[in-house]
Amino acid sequence: MNPQPTELSDLSGERARDAIWGKIRMAAPGIMPANNLFQPEHPVTGETYTLTPLTPSTVPLQCVHIGQGAIPNTLADIPCDLLPIDDLLAKLNSVLGMLCTLDTPGVRDCLEYAIGGSHDFGEVYGTLRSEWSGWRRPEDPAAALARMKKRRDEVQRRRDNAIRGHSIQNSRIPPRRVWNLYSNRVLPFHVMPWANGEGEGCLPDDLWTVSHSWVREQDREYVMTVINGRQWRVPIPHGISLDHIRIELLNMGAEYVWLDVLCLWQEGIKDDDRARLEEWELDVPTIGHIYQAEPDERRCITYFNGLGLPFDLSPAVVESDRHWFSRVWTVQETRKSWLPGGLTVTPHVDSPGFFSRLQDVLRCLRRFDAIRAIRDHHCTTELDRIASLAYFLECKTLPLYDQSASSESAWLLLIKHMDAWWRASLVCQYESDVPFGLFVSWTTFLGLTSLPTLELFAPDLELVDPLDVHTNEPGQYWHTPPATEPCCIVSPPDDTHQGTGPQTLQLHFYDRADPITAQVSATRTHGCLVPHVPYRFLTSAGLLSDIAAWVAVEVVGERDLQDEKALEVIKGGVILMDRREGRRLKELGLGSEETTVVYLSSEDALARSGHVDKYMEAFNRARKSQKTQNEP
Repeated sequence: MNPQPTELSDLSGERARDAIWGKIRMAAPGIMPANNLFQPEHPVTGETYTLTPLTPSTVPLQCVHIGQGAIPNTLADIPCDLLPIDDLLAKLNSVLGMLCTLDTPGVRDCLEYAIGGSHDFGEVYGTLRSEWSGWRRPEDPAAALARMKKRRDEVQRRRDNAIRGHSIQNSRIPPRRVWNLYSNRVLPFHVMPWANGEGEGCLPDDLWTVSHSWVREQDREYVMTVINGRQWRVPIPHGISLDHIRIELLNMGAEYVWLDVLCLWQEGIKDDDRARLEEWELDVPTIGHIYQAEPDERRCITYFNGLGLPFDLSPAVVESDRHWFSRVWTVQETRKSWLPGGLTVTPHVDSPGFFSRLQDVLRCLRRFDAIRAIRDHHCTTELDRIASLAYFLECKTLPLYDQSASSESAWLLLIKHMDAWWRASLVCQYESDVPFGLFVSWTTFLGLTSLPTLELFAPDLELVDPLDVHTNEPGQYWHTPPATEPCCIVSPPDDTHQGTGPQTLQLHFYDRADPITAQVSATRTHGCLVPHVPYRFLTSAGLLSDIAAWVAVEVVGERDLQDEKALEVIKGGVILMDRREGRRLKELGLGSEETTVVYLSSEDALARSGHVDKYMEAFNRARKSQKTQNEP
């Protein structure tokens, strides 16, 4: 039986995995010869081809593919300049089972269109297949050519409009290239057929993806191949060929596939580094969309321990920092409709535990746990981690990928593109690494033992100038939280306190004679809370959690913002307390009027605060205390 492209697509993920496992078991020696297993089940039009790799494989699905449509390399590699147009049409007729002639109106125009952007027969065939497949006598080749050109122009328009300034304003764009398995060529995405009514954020349901872990540098080789027009060297594990992978994917039912090593420009040719980096600006940040875009039934072939390698559950492989479970990028490449790659007939006693672990990864998709996984997994560079994090934060815009950027500058840019709620959550829950800073640094964020609490409600933190999102300049932020009346801290929590019990915080509101006492936890208080400095507290509370956040700010001026008055403030510190304690303090009538505030940057704050010396003394003392506590 030869799996057809629609067979697995019609099955649920679990049933499709069972079907593949059944075929592999049938291919085991002594049960059924592979040649019989992969013979076409029903006769169809077109030439039947047998594809075999040059070197054998222990993976049954990589050994042979027999069927119509997928042409051998010897046919795909014929240069266009060796094929007169009538010979070219004759070969297409043979492959597709057609009866076209050059006299058919529009056929010659279609051929000339395909030849104009092609080097060999494989590229011509891959360009025309989506429109010509299934034809016996084309009814309207001119309409087919118009559809091809329309798809080409539409994709180009979407890619041209995706970037604005230094940002990606539409991350839901199709990939630049796809691997057409039938023609064995990497071609522009627009050669794929599109379903009518397909939403702009969707991808064709027959565009499959491949997710794989990258093996160590010493365990891979780099090959130049005509499949991608020899545009870059393709990294693959030793002992694996692209023919092995192609045959396995075909036997699973794939026709069009996105595979990073073939479809995303790889490093290696210095003369083209500039062009590659320009492509990466858009292509790297939008990888997550290729995997996660609807429809949900699109398949993802997963190679857990290396592209094309046999599935291996040995502890040395599974626990390696190169295993699929350990890598950053694979978190956003996980789909419920995954299919296992590299399966052999070898039984694995640990299979139930392994696939249970995979289900845990699936459950964290689009949830906050995915951010924890990205933070804790291994990656080649921190920029990869930050770029991957952007997808799971569901940023409406994205920063361009800049390989030369530092991780801290990339992190600040990502914050500018985050949802305004996420920004507010970072401000409320984490201490900056610099005096008067607004956000936690990337280095500190990686080391956090806890992550932002989803239930904490804080007013959205917006950019003062929304157009700043399209620049690489630091952003300035504002929001409108409830604010207390002016007060000062009489007795701040002890920043050298190492216990876990509550501490007493005394606040003196200027319209009251006696200080007000609050109980706070030292582990939930951060920043520089300096006695006898005028503060206003910006308050927020958890919707479902027990946390209340009070952000201490020093007011240093006013400005007009959107035709209303806004206070210019400096963030000093944050007190996180029990929600009931926060409610008690509010009920004392300390003020809760919504107040628009604009946060000053650390540099502006140092220039405008009237209490810099006190802040710096407190800041340095806190850092010294933290260093002492962290020493063994």
